[in-house]
Amino acid sequence: MLATDSTPVAYTLRNGVQESVHHGAVVCLERDGSIAFSAGTPTAIIFPRSSTKPFLATAMVSAGLKLPSKLLALVCASHDGRPEHLQAAREILSGAGLDESALRNTKDLPLDDHAAREVVRGGGVATSLQMNCSGKHSGMLATCVACSWAHDESYLNQDHELQRCITEMMPELIGENVAHIVTDGLRCTRARNDTGGFGTRVSLGRDGKHWFACAHCCQRNA
Repeated sequence: MLATDSTPVAYTLRNGVQESVHHGAVVCLERDGSIAFSAGTPTAIIFPRSSTKPFLATAMVSAGLKLPSKLLALVCASHDGRPEHLQAAREILSGAGLDESALRNTKDLPLDDHAAREVVRGGGVATSLQMNCSGKHSGMLATCVACSWAHDESYLNQDHELQRCITEMMPELIGENVAHIVTDGLRCTRARNDTGGFGTRVSLGRDGKHWFACAHCCQRNA
């Protein structure tokens, strides 16, 4: 997003004195996808980051990933690294004949403060499994196995069959072409999209059903 696309959207106070101002672009949509309110440029190009996970999961399922809703929910969302989340990621991997050593996302401590403290107290260290995106990466690896695609570190490459499958399906899912493809700090490719267009697809879903199937799993099982 360019500086010219943003506008002040929030500020913080310290003892009643304004300390900082935060800029951004905001888009609020009606049920039909039309813009009800906006601040800044509603068509600003952004990196939706983890909010795209339900769309990525939809592409994985379309490619051949088969998981019960409880495990699919983890593929659709970021997690806190609590024991139940780590166990779900392990189940996704083990179902594909893999273990956590196959994960190539960055290493981290759990997002959940209590879980992170427990790891440190026990002498543990940051791992890829504990990182909040390990559910998505487990799903990616399981998809690769289901499709007989390479499931080594190359699954993160932009030209890997998995990433091509996701990129090619994104226009159908979000209703517009992907503006840019980059590699983020998780070593995974990222799409860059129009704020309003992406928000429309989040609110409407793909054909009104596929995305909401993923969202429902997240809400029930997260």
